[in-house]
Amino acid sequence: MAFVEKMGLGGHYLCMDKEQDKIGWRWFMEGMISRELIMTQDTYQVRTGDGIDTERWAKGIVIKLLEVTHGQ
Repeated sequence: MAFVEKMGLGGHYLCMDKEQDKIGWRWFMEGMISRELIMTQDTYQVRTGDGIDTERWAKGIVIKLLEVTHGQ
């Protein structure tokens, strides 16, 4: 959690957590992610200068989630 606080993302994580909980585990595992998750990732990338853009990252997360569920 120290990293989260260092990056100033604490509030983002709380909002993200609540929004993702509303979606639920089943829908998450079927590739549904909250807008807050995307916004948190975008904020992280801006602050760290990470090279991957947020849209590409989000698509990758959804693909990996679908691979997990369909591979079982």
